[in-house]
Amino acid sequence: MAQSELQNHLTTNTDGGIIVLAGNRLLKYDKDLNLLRKVELDVEINERLQTIRANDIKISELVRFLWW
Repeated sequence: MAQSELQNHLTTNTDGGIIVLAGNRLLKYDKDLNLLRKVELDVEINERLQTIRANDIKISELVRFLWW
């Protein structure tokens, strides 16, 4: 698991509540901080997306090198 996946993130919602990303869990709270919903995210998908992004960067650097 990558280091960035272990960090927590917090964002506000339009109804006054908050949404928290904690590890591989997404938690939604209302404005009184009552837990409304909890969802487990598939971490393997994140790892695959990071691999795809890394490969895209390598390919774009190679194309830039060959083009110039």
